[in-house]
Amino acid sequence: MFATLANYETSQVDCEVQLSVDGNVRSVRPLRIPGCQLGPAGEVTKPGRTSVSFQLSHGGSGVVEVRHLRPDALAADDAAWAVLEPPRKLSVLLVTRNNPVMIAALKACPLARLDVKTPAEFDAMDHSAMSIQQPYDVIVLDDHAPAKLPRGSFVVFGRPPEGIGVSVAGLVKNQGIVDWRARHPVLQYLNLTNLFAAQCHKLVLPRDALVLGEFNESPAMALLSRQGGVFLLVGFDVLESNWPFEPSFAMFCYNATKYLGMEMGQGRQTCLKVGQAIEVAGEPSAPPAEVKDPDGKVTQVRWDSSGTLRYPGTYRVGTYTVSARNRPAEKFAVSLLDEDESNIEPRGELVLSGVKLKAQAGPVRRTNQELWPLLAAVALALVCLEWFVYNSKVRL
Repeated sequence: MFATLANYETSQVDCEVQLSVDGNVRSVRPLRIPGCQLGPAGEVTKPGRTSVSFQLSHGGSGVVEVRHLRPDALAADDAAWAVLEPPRKLSVLLVTRNNPVMIAALKACPLARLDVKTPAEFDAMDHSAMSIQQPYDVIVLDDHAPAKLPRGSFVVFGRPPEGIGVSVAGLVKNQGIVDWRARHPVLQYLNLTNLFAAQCHKLVLPRDALVLGEFNESPAMALLSRQGGVFLLVGFDVLESNWPFEPSFAMFCYNATKYLGMEMGQGRQTCLKVGQAIEVAGEPSAPPAEVKDPDGKVTQVRWDSSGTLRYPGTYRVGTYTVSARNRPAEKFAVSLLDEDESNIEPRGELVLSGVKLKAQAGPVRRTNQELWPLLAAVALALVCLEWFVYNSKVRL
């Protein structure tokens, strides 16, 4: 575990840094953080920084907390959290009509389990039970577009399935790759320069789809979230392309299964910043889930029409727990991680709508002082005087 601590004071600071897992302290380390660097106007230009690393052995899931034990003026940034996922290998289901190239490429991946079924065998499976139990991390559809799909992560080769918002505007022939997202995890380390498809489905994608690769006349690959699952679409049959003869095909299968199974398989990002929404993939018809914040307050949240739970109320640092029926509780770590908020020294200059506003150099003065309390006191005194005079005349 690696952490970096920043100091916005001019003098160096000595403190202790504590590492704990699920509330159990594992290690405490002394640390010295140098002072910050100041600019010509006395503002902090660069905080003092020191990094610290911890080694721990933990075989299961949990929440890791790194906290410095020196009290300061802002407690919200004294700690940071991260959610540990248990180590695991992936289970993959391949639906194919005996495609030896696809089988060989997936067997080359470090999978714990690879099941191969025909399209008829896949269609006969209980998709409702698969949506709940999630027996496979990734399902690969090789030139098969079933009418009904379970919730999960899919790699689709060929025609996309119905009901995910993707349509096909015919076939286009002799397509060469013209561009691809080399920095995306699915395509990293891949050289697709020579990729050529004899024919490809011309995909018409919704606006929220992420195009990963493009042919001359159609998207070649795209990523889409629908029905509580993730779909990686490849718009052509690999047997009608030269991809099986390229080293990038086996690497693509490795990247795709790893990305969908480990990073996107649970449809969530567990380490968030304050204000970043919690998102969990599910089903639109599922009962409302419960979100428990670090203060113990429980909020019910409904799934939207695409089967996604979205909770934007992450305004406090700490651990949030999402509980839903027929699925294990999921934890999310929310940390401040904002240098601008950690630097609480008053600013000498602010920029609002392009206008620079400088702080007042002289003493603070009251302006627009309210006079109504003084006027009310005068009116009350007059009323009392009138009452006294009136009563004095009555006695005379």
